Amino acid sequence: MKNKIITLFFPPIFVLLNFLMTSNLFPQQEQHGIFKLKEKTYRLEVQRNAADSSSADILLFEEAAKNLSRDIPGENVLPRVVVSGDYFYVSWINYKKGDASLCLYDSAQDSSRVLAAGDFKFIGAAPGIVFHRHLPRALIFRANNSGNVDLFAYSFLTDEIKRITRTPACERTFFLKNNVISDGTVGHIDEINERDSHSTEKANFAFLESVEECIFIETRTLYHRCRYLFRTENLESRLIYKKEIPRPPVQPVEMTPETVNTYIAFGDSITWGKIRMNNLPFDPTGDYHHPELAFPQKIKETLASIYDAGKIYYYNLGESGGDTYSRMENIYGLLQVYNAKYFLLMLGTNDAYKGNEEFVLSESLENLGYIVDAALSKNMKVIISTIPPRNDRFNIPDRVAQIEALNAGIIAMAGQKNIKYIDTYTAFRNYYPPEGWKILLEDRDKSDEIKPGVGGQHPSPSGHQVITELFVPRILEFAPEAPAGITSSRVGNGRVGVQWNENYEFDFSHYEIDFGYMFGGLSLSLDSANPAVTFIRPPFFSGLTQQKVYFNIRAVDDNGNKSADSGNKNASFD
Repeated sequence: MKNKIITLFFPPIFVLLNFLMTSNLFPQQEQHGIFKLKEKTYRLEVQRNAADSSSADILLFEEAAKNLSRDIPGENVLPRVVVSGDYFYVSWINYKKGDASLCLYDSAQDSSRVLAAGDFKFIGAAPGIVFHRHLPRALIFRANNSGNVDLFAYSFLTDEIKRITRTPACERTFFLKNNVISDGTVGHIDEINERDSHSTEKANFAFLESVEECIFIETRTLYHRCRYLFRTENLESRLIYKKEIPRPPVQPVEMTPETVNTYIAFGDSITWGKIRMNNLPFDPTGDYHHPELAFPQKIKETLASIYDAGKIYYYNLGESGGDTYSRMENIYGLLQVYNAKYFLLMLGTNDAYKGNEEFVLSESLENLGYIVDAALSKNMKVIISTIPPRNDRFNIPDRVAQIEALNAGIIAMAGQKNIKYIDTYTAFRNYYPPEGWKILLEDRDKSDEIKPGVGGQHPSPSGHQVITELFVPRILEFAPEAPAGITSSRVGNGRVGVQWNENYEFDFSHYEIDFGYMFGGLSLSLDSANPAVTFIRPPFFSGLTQQKVYFNIRAVDDNGNKSADSGNKNASFD
């Protein structure tokens, strides 16, 4: 029979199966796929034990069943199958006490073993197996054992593990390509496949036969595409191609009378305004969209209660169901459409609720940093928020730990990027402890018409009020724009008028002008409520030439915040 290599990738499909194993009972089965070899049909399942959260990879064939992970306790999830010649290989991820390991079943040896274990914080599913003469030589996988996701390789010959890439950004996708010419030289370099550009797992599995024991590995981060020449005999790699991924050019915000008083609220369904409360009208669609009760609207109302309501605007760019991956994809495009001085960011809840095999802390933080950088490129004033706790079915220790890890990263990022932040999570947790924080979250929905037991992950109206009270003081900490458009003109004998563009901030108070009659000496000062002032030539200048006044202007708001200086200017009396 002619040897062949077949790649099988099976998306998770949940099914009900009446299957009882004599050694273990796993009441929840997850079917991962069916494949054939030598006229036998095999079915691969993940069977979960709800009692202790363990899971096993079960291979079903004919009337038999084999537990591939029998001697590997913990959560055994995300199996992937490759068939090569007369044999097949099943790889999967094992989680135990917070550690991730990569495991493999080899049908040629009829045995399972742990390939990559130790201090990995994360190991990605869908690894790539490289064969030579139909024998497995290396397995390439995404993993994180530091602060970043890189590519690693495992050698089937030596059991050695080596890091392939060392990039400042997380490796998001990788593709294995067999593009080596017969003499061992490098073939034509193609563009990296664009499919699933934001996916961490969907497009990066590949199983192929190496030629001359060399293959190409193409990788993609948020910022670069790279190609490496990888040698399977010694796991050595060499970077041969690197290209920056262009981002759309973004023009800084023009501070018009409207944009200077406008904020963007960017996030997920929390920002969008999904609120499920028993005292709110029943919504048969299940959307429960209440933007009038959400913090973007409440911020406007709070500021309007102090300042002129006609001068405050906002865009609610919340997206129900959005996570950091989906929301960062078109952030540069969105910011070409929407202009505002302030950018309020609360995002990550839909990342941190995922299981530990799907949540990648470093990637979520990198996505948030990408969004922040886009806003900063427009000179927006950014305020980022930690994400709130949950009071739904995901209020369990591992998800709480993921939320807290993401929030710690958000606070650290704010310091690194020199932006302001609010700590919504801590404010909620400290609200009338120990259980008061739960009233800041929506009710758990008990209605059979929708889904029983859902809800509890969005803030309640009271919770949105707490978020509002955190954001508003941060917004008011920003200084006004510096006076610009300064001109001068003579208004009479011995008098010169100076004018500049008016400041339109909703909390603007007055202008401070420092001035003097000697270069470098601005020893006098005055305040003005209007964007104009008239200077009078003092008597002792009479009869002198080159008589000038030197001045510097700054704007001040009601909270005492002062803008940057206009810079030293001068105007002549003659």
